Amino acid sequence: MNPRRILLALVAAAAFAASAAVCVVALAFALYAGVEPYLGRAGASGVVAGTAALFILFLALMLSGAARARPKPKTGKGATAENLVERAMDFIRDKPVVAIAAAIGVGILAVRNPQYFGAAIRAFVEGAAKRGPTMFKLPDLPFAYDALEPVISAETMGFHHDKHHAKYVETLNKLLDEAAQAPTDLEGVVLKTEHAPEKVKLFDNAAQAWNHAFFWTCMSPEPSRPDDELASAIESAFGGTEKLKALFVKEGAGHFGSGWVWLAADGAALKLMTTHDADDALTHAHMTPLLTCDLWEHAYYLDYQNERESFLEAWFDALPNWRFASAQYAAATGNGTSWRHPKPS
Repeated sequence: MNPRRILLALVAAAAFAASAAVCVVALAFALYAGVEPYLGRAGASGVVAGTAALFILFLALMLSGAARARPKPKTGKGATAENLVERAMDFIRDKPVVAIAAAIGVGILAVRNPQYFGAAIRAFVEGAAKRGPTMFKLPDLPFAYDALEPVISAETMGFHHDKHHAKYVETLNKLLDEAAQAPTDLEGVVLKTEHAPEKVKLFDNAAQAWNHAFFWTCMSPEPSRPDDELASAIESAFGGTEKLKALFVKEGAGHFGSGWVWLAADGAALKLMTTHDADDALTHAHMTPLLTCDLWEHAYYLDYQNERESFLEAWFDALPNWRFASAQYAAATGNGTSWRHPKPS
């Protein structure tokens, strides 16, 4: 093989490799700068390290694939050297000068103007964030999955929160994204779509997302009691907590189909009510919800099958978060602010 050709190929390959290395390093810094505002230092470092590892793996697979695809070299040192040179020539294809110039140009640009690369990556990340339906997040449970056992099993909590509630949030975000809407709170979405027939699907998913987040907050594995003000109101409205339980269970068990049973306050006056499907106390004028229990079968069927009444009895005996209900009652009577769903991110 012509020695001058060998030398040209080696120089070309070395120049290409050096420029590519400079470009890769500059792009790594730009990638870090682009994602660090969103992921923090540790997250950005992880992204850069993971990208580098994937690049090295891809390069190794590419080179090993090329080696397997080529015929075995002839015996002898000269044949082996020729084979390596041919691989280098294949790598830079038929236009080494163009390849070298492009690599050097991008490398110089990356070194001299890394801010452009960082800005481009940040713009891409921000654009993806705006395009993606990630407005409302699925709230974490305020307790462990098994914390409410034996009333509600960990299996039920897993399905209920991670599947059902998550699907409502996912669909809600998708519908908002399709409608190019960017609400500031979930309560507004529920109230604005309540009486809009063309937005039934949006209302259903928004209300169900709100209902479930409120439901988790209504429960606690730690026993509690109504504070003095709420206890007095319960006594006045229902004749005591035991009579409230009987009426609560009766209302919920007697509700036909899916829905929710609520203890709500209209000012200082307490009221028991049920709502159908996704409807909630939020849509009823002057009502402040204090407690709710889910009447949809996915809330209890794994543990109680069709025995909704048994579920409601066990639930009322052990799980109501009366500290939360007392705070809600205080808000209903003008002392404090009632619970609101977490704001969109």
